[in-house]
Order: sequence, then structure tokens, then C-alpha cells
Amino acid sequence: MKFRLTFFCLLVLWVLFSKNYALEFSDVSEHDSFSPSVQYLSEIQVFRGYGDGMFRPDQIINRAEALKVVLSIINIPEEEKKLANTFAVSFSDVSENAWFLPFLKQGVALGIVDGSAEKFFPERPVNRAEFFKMVITAFDIDLSHYEFSVPLVDVPPEAWFSPYFQFFVIEKIFTPSPESTVNPGALVSRGEGSELIFRFLQQGQGLEKSILIRLSTQKINKTIDQLISKNGEEAEKSLKTAKKWAQFFLASDRILDKNVIFLEQVTKTLEHLVKGYQALENKNFEVAITEAKTGWHSADILEDESFKFALKQFANGIAEVARDNS
Repeated sequence: MKFRLTFFCLLVLWVLFSKNYALEFSDVSEHDSFSPSVQYLSEIQVFRGYGDGMFRPDQIINRAEALKVVLSIINIPEEEKKLANTFAVSFSDVSENAWFLPFLKQGVALGIVDGSAEKFFPERPVNRAEFFKMVITAFDIDLSHYEFSVPLVDVPPEAWFSPYFQFFVIEKIFTPSPESTVNPGALVSRGEGSELIFRFLQQGQGLEKSILIRLSTQKINKTIDQLISKNGEEAEKSLKTAKKWAQFFLASDRILDKNVIFLEQVTKTLEHLVKGYQALENKNFEVAITEAKTGWHSADILEDESFKFALKQFANGIAEVARDNS
């Protein structure tokens, strides 16, 4: 009876949290290095998936897509957007109804694209050197403040793309190979592109707090959902992702607000309760009791009484079942 009550308490938590999960793609695993970036950038609609539920992380980005991605993360004033739309562009390979024309006009206005060129080559795959230049030019980053002292085997100091790779390496947005190579001509995939943009925003503290909170909340809710379904293994996976989103925000230098602190406390509590529940599944009752106690004390410091009650009752239920069977 007591353990059934604790599942009722989990249902209370489930209702309290948002039910809307972050968009998930069938070909993106939570174990993929680019998974957080894909989730975040799809949430703010910089990248979108396909109708079949796939993201296609290995698909190469072309120049038009790269330009759209880069411009989508810049806060451009409406006046500047309107002014850019009045620009006349005369690329022989761009039609008047091209889907990317508004982005192309903005790119010309910001100097990302050479408006005097005869062609834009929208379908041509973009390589790392071009992608890095697009990002740095779009954000008008002054590279004169950097001492370019990182030795890169395949980037001659006099190469036009040398400053861009130096910046991305120095700022730890891109990691060279163990042999100090960066392969400037490598084509950028959707997975790599999303990861580079996400790291760029993360290093510049450009990640939106509200998005990080929402993604963390969604994964906490999914953790609770899976505990209700008695799936301890999947609950553990979802909780790890929830913690990851909270850590992205905690790693920044911003002042934390009560929402972020609350989510951190909830994830810490759930971590112990998930471990306790898994211990029950494995009939390791001593560990289950220990984790339940730790989870109970972790829940006890929560200010929200509804969450405190539900989590403490669930902890009590785990401990009681463990004691009855030990």
C-alpha cells in the first residue's frame, strides 16, 4: 500500500512538470556527442528535423543552409532586417523565390557574403574554413585581440583561414587532432555544425536560460514518467541528460536564479531515488535503503512543499519495500 502511494506521489510530480518533451530524433542518441547541441538548436529552431522523425546528423550542410544557421543565432534589430530586405542581389544562380533569399540579403548586408560576386553557389557543400569564417564575420569578432600561437600542422600562418582556426581552437570551440591537425577542407555535417554553434554560444554565454531550464525540466519529467512505468534503466539515462542541461547553465558565470537552483536540487534528489529504485530491482536492499535515506534528506531542503512531499514519500516507499524484503 505504501509503495502504491509513492507512485501516486510520482504522478503528482508528473503533473507539476511540463509534459512537453524536447523534440527527439530517431537517429540521435543521448550518447552522441552532438546530442545536447541538436536538442538545444532544434528547440530554438536553428536546426530542424525531417518529416520522418530523423535529424540526419551526417548529412553535409550547403552554403545556403550554413548561412541560414549562422544568421539564426544573431539578434539582428528589426530595422536592420527591413533594410537588408531592400538590398538587390544579382547572383546568377539565385532565383527571386529562393527560400534562402532573405538570409542571403542579410548576409550581404553584414559582409558575410561578397555581394559583388557573380555566383553564390548555394548548393555547394561548406567546409570548416568557410563555416568558421561565416560565424566570426557574422558576430563581428575582432581577431586582433588574439595572439595566434597555436601550432596547427595543416594551417599555414599565412593562409586566409588561419585566424579563424586560431580563434576556434584558443576558445576551445574546436579541438585539433592529437597530431595537431584541423582539416580545414573537411565538409561540415549537420551534427558537427550544430555542435560547433552550440559550443560557440556556450563559450560566449549566449545560451538562453529559459531554454536550458525547459530542457532540464522536460528530462526530469521523462525520468518521473519512466519511474512510473517501472523502468529504472531508462530513468537513469533521462536523469543524466537532465543533469547535463542544468550543468550547462551552472557552468556559466551568470547569477543563478531560484528556478535553476530548484532544478539542480530536484535532479540531485532524483539521482538518489533512481539509484534506490534500481537497487530494488536488483534486490540489493541495503543500497536501496541508503539511497532512499539520502534522497529523503535531499528532498527535505526543497522549498516547494508539493515536490518535497512527493519525493519524500517515494523515498519512504523505497526504504519500506527494501526493509520488508531484507
